[in-house]
Amino acid sequence: MTAVIVLGVGIGFVMTSGSILKPDSKQGATPHYEDELKIQDGRANVTGNGTVDSLELTITKGDSQVDLSGVSITWVGPHKAVSLVAETTESENVRTTVRPGQSQRFYVSPRHDTDESFPVLNAESDRFELVINATAVRGKPLSGGERVGLDFTTATRSKVLYTVELPDSLGSDSVVEI
Repeated sequence: MTAVIVLGVGIGFVMTSGSILKPDSKQGATPHYEDELKIQDGRANVTGNGTVDSLELTITKGDSQVDLSGVSITWVGPHKAVSLVAETTESENVRTTVRPGQSQRFYVSPRHDTDESFPVLNAESDRFELVINATAVRGKPLSGGERVGLDFTTATRSKVLYTVELPDSLGSDSVVEI
């Protein structure tokens, strides 16, 4: 049976009044870039054996439009750091397009795109789904209690950090909020 866990947000982020994650501007001396993309929510796919095989994020437009085909992600996870590049697909179910063994890719598909601009987020209503095959990236699934940093870099060098913190026990619940 497959379960879904809502991903946690680590230190360094604040929740805006619109429930959109934004970097905490109080952190460190790093310049604050206007966000070109926002991560609206995240989920982790829990397999029947209680491990996480993929991460799914819903991405929305930030302060300006962004072409997701030009975005890279640095995965900083347990025992491994990997740079990932985008592969865009028109498939409505992006999980079926994830190819095992393609560890250096993440997959993006349109979830809601009324003006058919995909892969460009250019409207407030645009919602694109991003999937990372955790098993392919690190060679094995994620386990309870593990943490992964996803450092998004756009073509204009804007950065957004999203931290995934899995609960110590993934449990048998179909949805666990953390």
